[in-house]
Order: sequence, then C-alpha cells, then structure tokens
Amino acid sequence: MVRSSGIWPPYFGNQKRFAPYVMELLHGIGMTPGNSLYETNAGSHAIAYEARLNQYQTHTNDIGVYSQAIGYCLYGDLSEYMMSKAFLGAALLEQYGYDLKGAVPTGVSPMRLSHWRRIFMSFRQQSAQPWSITQGNLWDFIKHQEGDALYVDFAWPWRDGRSTEEYTSSADTLTKLLTGEDVELTMPSGRQILQEVIQLLDIARKRFTWTILSNQSACFPTPEVLEPYLLACGHQWQIARRLSVPAEDVDNRGLTTEFTEYQYVFPKL
Repeated sequence: MVRSSGIWPPYFGNQKRFAPYVMELLHGIGMTPGNSLYETNAGSHAIAYEARLNQYQTHTNDIGVYSQAIGYCLYGDLSEYMMSKAFLGAALLEQYGYDLKGAVPTGVSPMRLSHWRRIFMSFRQQSAQPWSITQGNLWDFIKHQEGDALYVDFAWPWRDGRSTEEYTSSADTLTKLLTGEDVELTMPSGRQILQEVIQLLDIARKRFTWTILSNQSACFPTPEVLEPYLLACGHQWQIARRLSVPAEDVDNRGLTTEFTEYQYVFPKL
C-alpha cells in the first residue's frame, strides 16, 4: 500500500502533488522496502519524504540552501540553525511569491513563521531506513552514487525554451536572505537542457537499476521534441506515462488551466 502525507512547504516546481503517483511507479518497477531512491534537484523533498513513508532508503541532492534545510528538518536535524532556514524560507515564498527579482522583502509575518515552525515539527519523520542529504552540483552527486533508482526532475526551461529566470532570481535572493551569501545560479536554456538530459542518462544508466526522468507540460522540451531526441541518442525508455491535474499559478505563471507530469523510466544499461 502506498502511504501519503498532506500539506507541504512552498517551493518552485513543487512535486508534492505527484509524489503518490511516483510511489505507485516505484512499486510497479519492483521497488520494495529497504531499496534505495536517489533524487537530484530534490527541491522540497516531497518525493523523498513519501519514499521514506514507504520505507525506502533516500539519498537527495540540491544546490539550494532552502532545499537542504527542508530535508534536514523533515528527517534529520531539528537544530535551530536548520529550522530557522526552513520556516523562514517557507514564510518568504508564501508571502512574496516565486518571482522576487532580487528585491529584499521588507519583513515576514511572525504568525506565518510560527505556522511553518509547527508544520515542520508535525512532519518530523522517524524511519529506520538510511538517508543522506547533500548540497551541491547534480553531476558531482550522480558520479559518486550507485543504487536501485534515480529520480531526476531538471530545472527545465519554460515551454518556449527560455530559462526560468524568475525562479533563478528568487533562488538567489532566498539564499542571500538565509545565509548572507551572494550567489548567481544559472538555469539552462532549451538547447542546453537537451544536452544535459543525454549527459545525465549516459552516466546514470550505468549506475542505477532504474533512472526516472520527470518533466512537465509547462516546460521545454515537449514530448514531441524530447522523445525523438532520446531515441536518436540511444535512450529507449521502458515506461512512459503522464498524469494531468488542475494547474496552480506557479506551474506556468497562471497561463494554463491544466498541468501534466510526464515520466520516462529507463533500465540500467
């Protein structure tokens, strides 16, 4: 039986809605309790958290400080140092949205800070399964890991091929507010992302029993572009599936009413 949690902290490209769908997929490809799930660009850790509810080992990586803080607070570290980053980040995104454009917010509601502290405390998870969280480049992460399944949801460009500059500026601003450090993240454009997808599959399919590629309808490439490209580069998926849900404003800046998750599952080479 697939177990599932409820409400979730705000995050760019939040995968919470699709987490039970991913657990069904893991079960369908033969994953059992104790197997290992690795995730790059872990974001809000929604997928990894659901995986731990279903008794998988989890090993996650993301370049963002807010992402790391969420992960530690959910099942690793309840120190004030990590907690403060997690609930401050959640309150900032909730209050100011996902397009901060480098502006420093003037303040955060104390009531919302308290709210998110309670939320993180309520999600605190106890599991006997091993876990790890790293902060850094996804390429460094996958080159040093091997396991049962790798779940990858890239920082995809918008559907028209533009890099998601709105999220980049917000991530840079959020890191500045949480750590005091100035950073400049770079999101890939359309041509770059196609090259990165193949580069990742070339590496991952030699190291993981299953590699799961996640993409969304608001993003580039569309299935009509991605699927022929994958085949031309020698990567035939074993499973392809999709799930459509009502769109939220963050999915495509309020421009669409439906949002679709695409998943491609590749076996080990």
